[in-house]
Amino acid sequence: MSLNRIHVLTPWLASGSSYRPQLAADHPVQSWVDVTGQPAANIVPSPNLFTIEAVCDDATLAAIEADATYSVLWSEPL
Repeated sequence: MSLNRIHVLTPWLASGSSYRPQLAADHPVQSWVDVTGQPAANIVPSPNLFTIEAVCDDATLAAIEADATYSVLWSEPL
């Protein structure tokens, strides 16, 4: 199994006062980090899209690319 690092546009999901990317709820990514650096006061913007960097396997990357909810900006093998 090979791993990929990707940058992807995703909406945020709110749970009380905490937020997480919808991508992490919908697809089994190994890790993610918000690369936009948005302060919490700006969540959730309009439109509700942020860029995250995530690590995932090839099958998950293919599923994300096929999912119209997300836009993969770039990917590279690790």
